Amino acid sequence: MDPSQLLDVVRQEAGKAPGKAGRPWEKAALAMDRYLKLRLGEAVRGPSRGAHSFAPGISASQEKGTVADSFGRNVQVAVVALGGYGRKELCPRSDVDILLLVQENAQSAEAVERIAGHILHPLWDEGFEVGHGVRTVRECIELAQDDLAAATAHLDARYIAGSRKLFTELNTALGRDAARRCDTLADALRQAAAERAADYGDAAMLMAPDLKNGRGGLRDVQTMFWLLKLYPEGAANGHPLREFFGVEDRAELESARKALLRARCALQRLARSKRNRLVLDEAPDYARACGITTEDPAIAGERFIAMAHEAAYVVRAGWVQFWRVWESSSTAVRHQEDLRPSELLFFAASTGEPLTLAQRRRIRHALAGGGAKDFEPVLERLPGIMATPGCMVFLEECFETGVLGALIPEFGRIQALVHYDGFHTHTQGRHALETVREMRGLLGDNADSEPPAADMPADWLAELVGRALEAYSPEEFAMAALLHDVGKPHPDHEAEGERIMAAIMERRDESVEVAERIRFLVGNHLLLSLTALREDLAEESVIAKIAAQVGSREHLAALMLLTIADARATGPTAWNAWLASLLRELVDMVDHMLAVGPLAAPHAAQALMSARDKVRQEAKGRFEPADVERWLDRMPPRYLLTRDAAEIVRHMEEIERLKADLAEDFRRKPSGRGGLGVNRILAEPAGQGLHRITLFAQDAPGLFATFTGAMALQQLVLHAADVFTLADGTAVDIFTVGGMPDALYPEEVFSRLSAHIREASAGRLDLAYRLAERRTSPLAPPEPTGIPCSAVLKHELSRVYTVIEVSVPARYGVLYDMACALRDADVDVCQAKLALRGPELTVAFSVREQTGGMLDSKQADAAAAALCHAVEGVGAPATHPPS
Repeated sequence: MDPSQLLDVVRQEAGKAPGKAGRPWEKAALAMDRYLKLRLGEAVRGPSRGAHSFAPGISASQEKGTVADSFGRNVQVAVVALGGYGRKELCPRSDVDILLLVQENAQSAEAVERIAGHILHPLWDEGFEVGHGVRTVRECIELAQDDLAAATAHLDARYIAGSRKLFTELNTALGRDAARRCDTLADALRQAAAERAADYGDAAMLMAPDLKNGRGGLRDVQTMFWLLKLYPEGAANGHPLREFFGVEDRAELESARKALLRARCALQRLARSKRNRLVLDEAPDYARACGITTEDPAIAGERFIAMAHEAAYVVRAGWVQFWRVWESSSTAVRHQEDLRPSELLFFAASTGEPLTLAQRRRIRHALAGGGAKDFEPVLERLPGIMATPGCMVFLEECFETGVLGALIPEFGRIQALVHYDGFHTHTQGRHALETVREMRGLLGDNADSEPPAADMPADWLAELVGRALEAYSPEEFAMAALLHDVGKPHPDHEAEGERIMAAIMERRDESVEVAERIRFLVGNHLLLSLTALREDLAEESVIAKIAAQVGSREHLAALMLLTIADARATGPTAWNAWLASLLRELVDMVDHMLAVGPLAAPHAAQALMSARDKVRQEAKGRFEPADVERWLDRMPPRYLLTRDAAEIVRHMEEIERLKADLAEDFRRKPSGRGGLGVNRILAEPAGQGLHRITLFAQDAPGLFATFTGAMALQQLVLHAADVFTLADGTAVDIFTVGGMPDALYPEEVFSRLSAHIREASAGRLDLAYRLAERRTSPLAPPEPTGIPCSAVLKHELSRVYTVIEVSVPARYGVLYDMACALRDADVDVCQAKLALRGPELTVAFSVREQTGGMLDSKQADAAAAALCHAVEGVGAPATHPPS
């Protein structure tokens, strides 16, 4: 086989599906070895002899690695594999790191250049990504001293062909250098590992882990064995090497390494890139490449992710064990052989230290041999331990060894569940553990959990916690947090979860009171967030409904804590400042109703009179009393009841300025086009990167659509909209937005926004055309796929509006598309609430006819259909570029 054919073999082997036990990375590396031997042989013996004559083995001249230069002088060379290739880990898109090692002071540049070109040019021509160097032993040492990546690459150096003597000199010199700098290198490797973990997360926890760089990934395996290589005398940091890992430990780590490599090969084979992080939607395809097949591809994807996680569990446990030995002052870490397997878990809870690899194996073997019966004491003590400082270590050990799923089969059924929604960060089981962590942080029991003080005032949160703890124990909170999603994947998983919790509580022989409290939390854990995101909190009936459902202030406080913990544990897109502000508003209103009672609240007419009086008081000295009365007569009741007096008076002043602007525009444009698009924007910070924008303009059909289009051009993200029209035709539209561009000052953004609204209203800016241009730009982000559009009428949510709840792919400009559809259906948007869940956007539109009434059933169905058509038809029609 000639060298070019061998390169084909390298590609074929690296690109093969790894199956359940294959090692294509090794076969690819061995094929590359053969290629390099043949090419070096050609360079040494001369191309006239041909490759075929020495293909089966290595000639004597190759073994010596000598080649004559043009002056007849002998030059020693060696071909050395470095890095991943040195470890025989050639994944489909791995770099091929090759060192051409040459002797010192050979004065043989011509000969070395000929050899390097002969070896490397075909690799480049075939598209291989080659990391290469031509260096002497001294130059290798200097490079390793200057660069950590080079130092670790040389730790994996492997002889391929050429001068063994020269390669031995390199290894000897590297060993001496490592011995001199071992402590410095160890510190650098540990620091690099900490930075990787911070940047790439935990491969054992994330649903889409980075298989190479995440904590528990391949790089951690390599780092541990690099560190052990630094100490050639058989002891690392004062400890015999056998203390770090026993024979079974090393076998388990090697098995985990191979599993991660199979997963990485499957990923890169499909991606055709160097990507190391899984793409969740592709998990079923990775599973197929690894020989995991089921009738349901989603289940196969779950099993693939579980395979990667189980390997990462081993690596991460080995990592903790390694550093515990490294840092111990005398003897190796004890394995507690005198404890029963179940007692090992109590030992972890009491010490707060993770178990060793050997201890985990003992637990898994006991579970496999005797089932969950031997671990019943763990189930009995579970609630109590979850209120102790060692709770999270205990839970993680129970979870990762399989004990938790065996003891609570309902949890075991869902623990590997994968949410293919781009919204959740963890599998279901890990999400449950993270919810417990967040709950403990809220209760002040877990220093590792980041408190939500930036989103919730500390004193407000402390009062909430105090009230909740009057009725609930920390153990009850922990159990509810652990099992809050036990009803998944049932469509109504809250109701199903409440039913399952009743069975679990009965099996545990819990008291009726405890069971009822935990069932309440599990059965209603989405109540507050869904209400806050979808319903009109200004309607007293909404508040009354929640108050009736929770029943007491203590239940409300407890439910709010679980809501926060659940959202924070879900992922970064689930918990944000906007949701925090909505939840706080909702909880305050429900708490007030529970404390004071609805009968003590002022009647609507009295509330309206009170609001008018507050405006009169605020306007003193700024407006004439007669003018204030005229203003009040123009204002719709909902506007007066939902905005505070100071804000209303600021709006009055801004509308006065708008009227002056309109008068000037009419004076300058007597042709009948005066006033088109004239607007004013009042922008105020709303905290946590949000702004409240109030748009003042003459009301016109489609003003809401115009705003959403102009907003999209400015890359702003709309969270909520409240639309009001005064009796004189002035629109006062209030929007909460985020996503402010970092490169621009807010004032500049709002100035551009106002200009876009003006130009679009006057017909000088085609928003649909501009947005279509942005969508088709090479710089545009990829559009979400696999998310169907749905539009559901929610008649029960309002007595004054028609509410349409729409779920759509969160693509660029989709809100503008829907606003245009409602405009074209002669429907006015009065309110909108938006919730972004990964690639899915949910919008609750509160709408009316343009004449002011609610939509009849035919109109409502037509509006819902128009919304889906606008999304599935890919947007509002783009006409032509404006002239």
